[in-house]
Amino acid sequence: MRLLLALLIVLLVVPFAASARQIDPADGGVIAPGDTEEGRFSTSEPAVAYTLTVEAGQSVVVDLMSDDFDSYLVALDEDGNEIATDDDGGDGLNSRLTLNTPGTYTIVAQSLSYRSSGTAAIGNYVLRVDELTTRPIEYGQSVDGELTNDELTVVYNFRGTEGDVIVAQHFSEDYDSYLTLQFEGMDLVSNDDGAGNLDSRIGPYTLPDSGEYALIVRSLGGTSTGDYEVTLDLVSLITVEYGEPATGTFETADTPLYFQFDGVSGDIIDITVEGKGETTVQLMDAYGYMSTSDYTEAVAHELSNIVLTSEGLYTVVVQSAGGTGSVTVTVAAAELASLNDGAQEISFDSSVFQQTLGFTAERRTTYRITLELTDGDMGSPSIDMRGDGSTVTYASISNITMLSFEFEAETSGAYTLVISDYSYDGTTYMVTLEEVE
Repeated sequence: MRLLLALLIVLLVVPFAASARQIDPADGGVIAPGDTEEGRFSTSEPAVAYTLTVEAGQSVVVDLMSDDFDSYLVALDEDGNEIATDDDGGDGLNSRLTLNTPGTYTIVAQSLSYRSSGTAAIGNYVLRVDELTTRPIEYGQSVDGELTNDELTVVYNFRGTEGDVIVAQHFSEDYDSYLTLQFEGMDLVSNDDGAGNLDSRIGPYTLPDSGEYALIVRSLGGTSTGDYEVTLDLVSLITVEYGEPATGTFETADTPLYFQFDGVSGDIIDITVEGKGETTVQLMDAYGYMSTSDYTEAVAHELSNIVLTSEGLYTVVVQSAGGTGSVTVTVAAAELASLNDGAQEISFDSSVFQQTLGFTAERRTTYRITLELTDGDMGSPSIDMRGDGSTVTYASISNITMLSFEFEAETSGAYTLVISDYSYDGTTYMVTLEEVE
């Protein structure tokens, strides 16, 4: 039996409520590595500040835990500057911060509701500080280790120079990895699944200053254990301009090439990769997360109709499948198939998860878009309809053979339809656009 879904999406604009007035946190006194403090937040005491000193060569982890509210941690330096914050870096709704630069810090324990809106949470909390073991790591090095119940966070220190472009990666087959880069106690960047699957990658990232940096290695939830591998590399970037091929050469079979270009939100691009040896390809967005990929080992790749969702530097990561030699990457503006020309067929499989179509619409005209499954048992499509670089309408449903929805165009012009399906088994849809009388 066919399943027909009609969706009408209405966007409501709700004014933000004014934040309640926040008061200075209460003085919790001094806390040191190995200490555990218990307390209770109330309407008159919604936040508590503790003084923590980190000695030279020392790294500490600060945990704020509560069964009564969503916790939030803030670290201030000696001048009162906010250098690090965390919401859910610990287990569940608990918070966790890591500090590895010598100095005296103010640790402000509070609830997320108080931090975000000034609304005090009432309940008990536990604040704990533990000392961490630090290990050295150098450019070009790969180290193996294990997270255990006694050591759920590991810190690796390295010395970097201003302008160095680095890539740090954290792999594990046992847990969802998480990686943070710090400089002088301040979180610079963090990553969850940037390396694909449940592995994390930071970079290519340009170091802002010379000095001691730290890589904070833990699981996403902060409580999982298992074996891991951490790598740190100094890399070179190959700049790509739209429509102009750029070539790089693999120095070794296991060292990826990084091609970088400026992207603008709403751009729709095609990426081609050609070389003499087999490769795999990833596209990382401006925030360091994977946008799309092709893990098929081949001498040529075509990634088509990719919609850029943010502005900034995008990176094409090309990994050799075992050989050396040169590879050429081209990034060009895509020419989309248009629904105005009639029905369009799109297909998905284990390596293709996203397809993009275009069309033009007239202001104050109502249209109906229909996806009909023509190959495969069931589909689970998500549709992001975009105009002027932002989402206009979004629809998502699982286990269907047909999806249909209507919308009224607020402006005349070009629209894009970004369709995703992660069914993996292979699905084909016929997509149609029709004007509703």
